[in-house]
Amino acid sequence: MATNESVKPVLEGSVTVNMEHAGEALRDGIGAAKAKVIEGYEVAKGRMTEGYDKVSHKMHDAIDQASDTSLKDAKDSVACYVKANPGKSLLIVAGAGLILGVILRGRFS
Repeated sequence: MATNESVKPVLEGSVTVNMEHAGEALRDGIGAAKAKVIEGYEVAKGRMTEGYDKVSHKMHDAIDQASDTSLKDAKDSVACYVKANPGKSLLIVAGAGLILGVILRGRFS
């Protein structure tokens, strides 16, 4: 029959070995979790970058198209109005020139 003194080192050794195994398993688990988090972060980062690039290109295309269309429409509208109303157009331009002349003369005098 074993005495308490002879069992104690065996138990302590067994506990130490079990603690070491548990520590290794914990480190392995943490390492695996860290790798999965990093992988998930990289995937999400890539998708966000792709999404940003797509939206950015679409926004630039929409802005270019809108500004081209707006300028062309405005130009066509003004040209039609001037052809339909040459007298009014001349008076409007003369009035705008007079107002600008008064404003600018006051600043530079």
